[in-house]
Amino acid sequence: MSSIFDFTNLEKLVKSNKPSVIIVVDTNVVMDNPDFLQWHSDIVNPIFVLTHFTISELAFNIKPKGNQPAGDKVVKARKAIAAFDWLTDQGQPSLGIHFDNIGWLITIPFPDKNQIDPELAKLSYIREINHDTDTALLILHKELICEFSKIPVISLTGDKLYKIFGRDAGLLVYNSQSFPLVIKDWIVSKVPKLHIDPDKVLSEAVQRLEKKSIKVRLTLTGKRLDREYKFESEAGPRYGAIIAEGEGILYHPDLGTVSFIWKLPYKPLTSVNLAKNPDYGEADIYEDHASNFGLTIIPRLNFLGKDQEIPIALRFILMEKLADLATASPDMGLSTLQSPICRIEYFMKTSLAVSCWDDEFGQLSDDERNETEIVDKLFQGMVQAWEDPYAFEDFDAFRDYCINTLCQTSHDNVAAFVDSVLSTWNMGQTIELILPPEDIAAAEQDINSDT
Repeated sequence: MSSIFDFTNLEKLVKSNKPSVIIVVDTNVVMDNPDFLQWHSDIVNPIFVLTHFTISELAFNIKPKGNQPAGDKVVKARKAIAAFDWLTDQGQPSLGIHFDNIGWLITIPFPDKNQIDPELAKLSYIREINHDTDTALLILHKELICEFSKIPVISLTGDKLYKIFGRDAGLLVYNSQSFPLVIKDWIVSKVPKLHIDPDKVLSEAVQRLEKKSIKVRLTLTGKRLDREYKFESEAGPRYGAIIAEGEGILYHPDLGTVSFIWKLPYKPLTSVNLAKNPDYGEADIYEDHASNFGLTIIPRLNFLGKDQEIPIALRFILMEKLADLATASPDMGLSTLQSPICRIEYFMKTSLAVSCWDDEFGQLSDDERNETEIVDKLFQGMVQAWEDPYAFEDFDAFRDYCINTLCQTSHDNVAAFVDSVLSTWNMGQTIELILPPEDIAAAEQDINSDT
């Protein structure tokens, strides 16, 4: 079979160095072990395979999400990116770099998009749970087995879901993300069992997953299209407003097909419109909230008389997905339900917070920004500015700041900004989600522990 991935350089490396094993490295392993010189094992002359998918995933994780301070995951991702940068100083990673007592490290570039996308689509159920990077690594592992049939190929990961799907597909997956690796005997015991047809086994695994999966279709039927900026108006805030509402269909292996209605009560992204109405509490301008703390959005679900049949854990996960879609930048690879004007305000207040922080503390070098304490202070300042209702005195001030900021921004970045702002749901648009059984089981465990 022809490979989606380009193994030209890897093939040369295998022929000239005769490795004992090929190891596909998951992103979490690099994040927990960014020092490649510490990748010791009891294997002679292994080849560690790293991919551009991993670098892409690290790049996605180097910035905190929303208003959250930089956490442990962000710090680890930054260190891993720095490790790849160091690796390029040692040679050309795509040709293979050798380290004594470690083995070889080689990077595999992105495959052609027109070739990888259909393969990812075939594994859509795994992709929804494991995301693109892990799904691509499973495809890579499968192709490596076909291309290098005489050499054991294993995946190294600390992700239990990756291990479950990989092993279910008949692939050799070792669950660890720490070094040194003591793996030689384990490989010897597993190798005789690897005489399989990877395509067939992976296809069967997908079919088994489809039968267990819970699928949801969401259709947008109503939406708050624009923000009302009435800074100096004496009128009180709106009541009963919504971000969005729509219809849904739940496809459950046991419950069958269940229709429902969903609604996301309106919660403004900032307190700007309270600047001239200090007598109103923030909680008064959206439904069913008793306090003005945080930015939690609590969706409403109506299963049309079948509410008692829907497990609490399933309802919880579905509400969590809907709430994420209502944030300014949903972490699901999907468009947001927020209106374009709300997204502009989100980005502009974030930009203003960074500018204010730089004015107070001065410009920082990249190295200084990578320091955990500095980054935490920066994003704490952003959150503080974000929650400040007096950041802009009136709509004209907000508009002027938008214009001035964009005038100082490169054309490409402005285009990307506009594309991001416009990445919102259209009326009547339908999307499809997969609710992983593992997530629902975990939610059920959390609910039981709380009660």
